[in-house]
Amino acid sequence: MKQFDFVILGFGIAGATITRELAERGARILVIDSGEKTATAIAGGTIHPAVLRYYNKVWRADEFWPIAKSFYQSWERELQVS
Repeated sequence: MKQFDFVILGFGIAGATITRELAERGARILVIDSGEKTATAIAGGTIHPAVLRYYNKVWRADEFWPIAKSFYQSWERELQVS
């Protein structure tokens, strides 16, 4: 019987993110996903520069924006998309 350090339920943006981070640290991971389109499918504008231009920033946005930008850019490079 295989053993895992973590079981991730759902492979949307949150599940994919935690899976990637744990895998980079050598964790043994089992991902269970229904394959159905969920909230991630409509979350394309979660962090979008135009949103910040027209609306008030959320709490600590200036602190988290550089972290989010770096994170998504690293995924673009890794997945070879832009």
